[in-house]
Order: sequence, then structure tokens, then C-alpha cells
Amino acid sequence: MKRSLACPYCRGEIEVTWKRYWYSAGLHYSCPACRKLSRIVTRPGWIQYTSWLVQLLPLAGAYLSKNIYVTVAVLPLYLPIFILDKKLDERYGVLKAKN
Repeated sequence: MKRSLACPYCRGEIEVTWKRYWYSAGLHYSCPACRKLSRIVTRPGWIQYTSWLVQLLPLAGAYLSKNIYVTVAVLPLYLPIFILDKKLDERYGVLKAKN
């Protein structure tokens, strides 16, 4: 289910595309209509924190193992993690005015 995010400034619709998702690594989305930055917040908040934890677990496992083969084996785990995170942003994300 694709859903657009509403800009808190101009109420323009912002579609969560892969390009915007990757550029929003700092949790900021730029509105194509008014060009203002807004911050994405996931409601309920536990979804956002759980997503961050799931993203850090493979990285922590690779770091703690200190084995290059484990690190290479863990990297493909990020593909489904990023797909799920983008879907969560689309479904539960809300844009707030940047303070």
C-alpha cells in the first residue's frame, strides 16, 4: 500500500521513492513543491526504534566477530531490512516541521 506524505508547510504530497528514502538518511525530506525540509517521524514511535535496532544488529554481529567472511555474509541481510524500513516509512511516517 503506497501512501504519500503530506508536507507540513504547503500540504503538498511527497511520495516516498527510493531516491528520497536514501537521501533521507538523516530523517529529513525535501518537499518538491516548496523546497522546505521536514523531519519524518514514525507513529507509533516504537516502530522507528525497533527498525533502528534491527538495522544495527547485523552490523554489530559483523563488528564483534572480527571475521571478514562473517561481514561479507551479513551484508545481504540489509536488502530485506531496507525494503521493510521503506515500507514502514510509507505506512506509518508523518512529516513534522523541522525545528
